[in-house]
Amino acid sequence: MCPCPCWSRLRLTTIAFACMATLAHSQNAAPEVLPMGMTITPLLPPGVVFQTLNPGLPTLLDFKAGMAVTLAISPSGNTLLALTSGFNQNRDTNGNVDPATSNEYVVVYDVSRARPVQTQVLEIKTNAFDGLVWRPDGREFYVSGGPDDLIHVFVEQGGKWTESSSVPLNHNGVGLGLYGILPVVAGLDVTNKIVAEIDSIAPPEVFRNPARYKGAGPNSLALSPDEKWLYVTNGGTNSVSVISLGEAGDAREGATPRTVGLIPTAWYPNAVAASRDGSVLYVVNGKSIPGANSKACIDAASRYHRLR
Repeated sequence: MCPCPCWSRLRLTTIAFACMATLAHSQNAAPEVLPMGMTITPLLPPGVVFQTLNPGLPTLLDFKAGMAVTLAISPSGNTLLALTSGFNQNRDTNGNVDPATSNEYVVVYDVSRARPVQTQVLEIKTNAFDGLVWRPDGREFYVSGGPDDLIHVFVEQGGKWTESSSVPLNHNGVGLGLYGILPVVAGLDVTNKIVAEIDSIAPPEVFRNPARYKGAGPNSLALSPDEKWLYVTNGGTNSVSVISLGEAGDAREGATPRTVGLIPTAWYPNAVAASRDGSVLYVVNGKSIPGANSKACIDAASRYHRLR
């Protein structure tokens, strides 16, 4: 990963989850090794803070929710939501899925201070898929229910968020899904015109990339409040691209947006959001830093040699 010139003005808060213990910041932290043998350096940026997504299940106090996919900051800038989507299942003593502990979650944070504070965890029974948006006045937010074919509606009551209702979409299992796939609620907008293309890989002065490697896997965007910077999570390279957009109006005058640096993240970042004043970035990572779980983490290198 390359040094990013924006680190001096940004604090990077990474909300990490799924099998990963809470980590304290250390400038000299050793690289973390992924199952495929690659290493990442998520603790390199100054001020980085890691927090796990623990839903606080009464019977599984150490359970960490996985596959966080979306972030949304309230219109006031004081509340951050993180949505999980997929594979948060637990088994009972008979080996069957336990409905009481197998759900998706919206984790609520107070971000009015320098360090985010988890204030509430909301269960989504049973499915969620990417879509997460605030009402403009900040009094409600909405979560897409994926294959459940509905929208969950949450309202604030007495200082706490609660699900007030759901809105059925009534597809009844049919629709015009791409390639024959039934539609799911994901909040996807489609356009038929490409107006510009921006590489999210490291700038050439840092990594010349003569082989033209691809696979950065950009999957989420956030615009800085002053609209001068675009932040892009790269699931394939475990990084956030910092893209300079210049002053307002520059793009219309022919200026070319460009990636000026990468911020290292944990494994597979899925979403990024900027604080209201632009001084903090929040990132959720879809996979864990591997721990002592030999049955779940595959050593790809040794497997490759065995297959040969």
